[in-house]
Amino acid sequence: MQYKTVTIEHSRKMKEGAAQELNSEYEQVINREAADGWKLLGIHPIEIKRVIGCKQWLLCGFLLGRHNFYQADVFIFFRD
Repeated sequence: MQYKTVTIEHSRKMKEGAAQELNSEYEQVINREAADGWKLLGIHPIEIKRVIGCKQWLLCGFLLGRHNFYQADVFIFFRD
């Protein structure tokens, strides 16, 4: 049995209408992998914490802090 992961990253604070775009991206990933014979085992959310760079911190870091937080969904596929 083989396993494969695909990660889709997005902001935790999505703008209005972004959910529909994200759903469309999920559908594309699932359909693309299914066409190659992969079956979806599950989707697992993870949180990503990144230290912001110097330039970004100088521009707005004092307002937002030193880290950006992102949500990523890891799609786990398998095939025999």
